[in-house]
Amino acid sequence: YHLGNIYCDAQDIQLGIRMYLKAIQIIPRYAEAYNNIGNTYILMGRNEEGIKYCQLALGIDDSMSHAYYNLGNAYYNLGQKAKSIEMLKKSIKLNPVYLEAYNNLASGYAEAGNLDEAIRLWNQCVKLDPNFMVAHFNLAVFYFERKEYALAIKHCDRILALGGQVDSRFLEKLKPYWNKR
Repeated sequence: YHLGNIYCDAQDIQLGIRMYLKAIQIIPRYAEAYNNIGNTYILMGRNEEGIKYCQLALGIDDSMSHAYYNLGNAYYNLGQKAKSIEMLKKSIKLNPVYLEAYNNLASGYAEAGNLDEAIRLWNQCVKLDPNFMVAHFNLAVFYFERKEYALAIKHCDRILALGGQVDSRFLEKLKPYWNKR
């Protein structure tokens, strides 16, 4: 199992999958190995295969928030937004501090046009981890789109304070509002 992680991290994906499969041969109910195979396939763009393995993992252990998260990503990639949202909600229910799941769920809501829910979820991210730059960036963009410039600037300031970068073109758009906050 750990060799599978090592090989996948080193970009030898096929060997990594073989190592996970060997782990499953030794321990047939190794849910983490099934989930990691699923995630690897999803990252490779082979979403249907990834779904199969994540579902096998959940058949063994239905408390795996990562497996629901991976399913959420796979369904999103396949254009099945409602199913993606459902899986990400399950992931968060099992792991209420799973920042990436909140972020992806917020993105799903934003794409569906539910900006209030997206912003609520991104704010939950920064409440859980004030240093989570991805959420600060998303909040800056969506507050800008809503013409809530002071809030957009606040999140840009936080990104910069954390040592991150904000695209200079975006900062240029905010420039007229910078001193008005």
